[in-house]
Amino acid sequence: MQHHIYSIVDYYKGDFYFTYDDKELICSIEDSLEYVVKEADLADFYDKLGNKTVIRPREDRSISTTRLLDEVGYALASSEYQREFVMIQKDGTVTELPQLDISKNHVLKDYDNKGIVYDVGVNGDKVCCIKLDTMEENVIPHITPGTTCYPMKNGKLCCFSSSDQDKDADVRAKYTYHVYDVESNSDYVLAETNKRPGTAYYTGIGNDLCVCGDNIFIIDVADDKKKWFRVDKEGDNTLLTDMDLTIETINSLKYGTVKYEDGTYNCPSCRKKFGTFYKEYFILSKEYSEHAEDINTDLKEDFTYAKSEEIENGLEWSSHKCEVNSDKDEIYELEFDTTVNDVDIINDRYLAVDMEREYWCMRGVPPQEDNYQLLYDLETGKRLHNKDIFKGSEDEFKDIVARAIRNFAEKEIQEDARGDLDEIYQYAYEGISIETADLSYEKDYVIVSYAGEGLPYSRYPFCIEISYQDLLGKDTLEID
Repeated sequence: MQHHIYSIVDYYKGDFYFTYDDKELICSIEDSLEYVVKEADLADFYDKLGNKTVIRPREDRSISTTRLLDEVGYALASSEYQREFVMIQKDGTVTELPQLDISKNHVLKDYDNKGIVYDVGVNGDKVCCIKLDTMEENVIPHITPGTTCYPMKNGKLCCFSSSDQDKDADVRAKYTYHVYDVESNSDYVLAETNKRPGTAYYTGIGNDLCVCGDNIFIIDVADDKKKWFRVDKEGDNTLLTDMDLTIETINSLKYGTVKYEDGTYNCPSCRKKFGTFYKEYFILSKEYSEHAEDINTDLKEDFTYAKSEEIENGLEWSSHKCEVNSDKDEIYELEFDTTVNDVDIINDRYLAVDMEREYWCMRGVPPQEDNYQLLYDLETGKRLHNKDIFKGSEDEFKDIVARAIRNFAEKEIQEDARGDLDEIYQYAYEGISIETADLSYEKDYVIVSYAGEGLPYSRYPFCIEISYQDLLGKDTLEID
């Protein structure tokens, strides 16, 4: 006996649609609160679908087949492993698509009621579009393997690319948004924005464009605010209209500015390149402390020290020997990326600068991550360390942190995925010290980053909260 399991539930036109592999059921709620179930009129469609699988548009992966056929006019279906594609209409009309050929490294990208877009080449070296009213194929310009494409809407494909040309100390890269029009087989620049240092986690990550009806909105940064802007046209000029829709405040730009440097690392002896770097550093505005100059000097010194440390580590990781690599232009490509993740002022006195450092030792392998915090007293300009904040003994500190790690393991990690709780405590107690503990100070608690014995493997350390009451016997960060 074959069991049918629905894969999609969609609320459409006042009814619930349950989508199965071979049919779709409609559940209508009556005024009496009873429900009536009937089968959607899709027999011809499913008869032609057979053993093929419906491939839904990129933005509409969870819509019913009825909605898909109503809004797009057809559905794309593929055989196993997407080796071949066909268009199927509601009445069962089937159109073959020989243009989509997996043997030629053609990979479906998206589709709508005007066209079908697909990658060509192993790395998506070019992108083509099938114009449905003529079935002609066209190459879409301005799309490279590094281009981000957004979901198609009404025959228009919005694309995003980044360029580091014309950058300066305040602009990390240029963002360009293009729109490709299927009907006219042409594209135009929709908008251009700048990627600023300190905003790495706020823009340019693939979800910063939205199409609503005839309007297109993009995310950009104005002053210290991340906002939605509407793209308007005034003659040949593009305007970004501020809709006063603030998403969040970027503290690194609220409390100061962020600068950066980038370049290559070269062996001090033979001068051969072994890596590249991008590094940001925060500059505190003078209005927040009369010691801002001292704080900024220390922040820049940390930046300089980190560069020298990366050179030393990079040479070690690449196992470089000048005589062995004498015939190579490059030794071993390493990448170092350090960004200002967040900035905060705690209790109007303590400046916390959260840094994120990533480094790639091999192409294609996920980066290693090393986050850390720089903490300063705005009243004195001094950089603070754990020993300046915790006034108890070394043993007391080790016990507090180790107990927090043990409690975290007991509450948050399944028993079969962790070691013995007492052993976890002991490992943490022996491995942590006031000098070396990786603590980040927040407004309401402290975070210890830890990845020691007894905890399951993770690419990143576990972030474990400790209350100020447990650590300092106080409700917040205070230094006597």
